[in-house]
Amino acid sequence: MNNDKIKQVPDKESAAVLQAVYKCGKMGSESAVSLLKYAKTSEMKSDMTSIFNGYKKMSSDSSEKLVKMGVAPEETDFLAKMGSKIGMTVNTMIDSSNSHLAEMVIQGANMGITDLQSSVNKYKDTSCDKEIIKDAERGIEFNEQVIEDMKKYL
Repeated sequence: MNNDKIKQVPDKESAAVLQAVYKCGKMGSESAVSLLKYAKTSEMKSDMTSIFNGYKKMSSDSSEKLVKMGVAPEETDFLAKMGSKIGMTVNTMIDSSNSHLAEMVIQGANMGITDLQSSVNKYKDTSCDKEIIKDAERGIEFNEQVIEDMKKYL
C-alpha cells in the first residue's frame, strides 16, 4: 500500500486553535493598515507598521500550518469585517488623534487576547498539539505587547 495517497485526517482541536490565531492576525493586520493612514506622527506610523507586520506574520504562519494540515484558513465573517471597518471609519471621523487611534488598537488587541485565551483554555487539555497552543500563547503575548506599546499615546 502506498502511504503517499493516504490523506491524513487533521487534528480538529489543533485546527480550531490555529483558526483562532489566523483570524486574530488577519483582523489585526487589516485594522492596523486601515488605521495607519490616520497616524499623526512618524513614531505612531512606525509603531502601527510594526503592529501590522506582527499581525501579518501571525496570520501567514498560522495559514501555512493550516494548509499543511489540509485545512483551509477560515476568513472572518463578512458582517463582522464590515462592522469593524464601519466602526473604525466612524471613530476616526469623530476623532483621529493618536490617542484615539491607540484606544482603538488597544480595544482590538484586547479582543484578540480574549479570543486566543478562550481557545487556549478550551483546548489545552485535549489532543491539541502543544506547539499550536504555544502559537496561541505567543499571539496573546504579542497582543499584550501591542497594548503596552500603545499606552504611551493615551
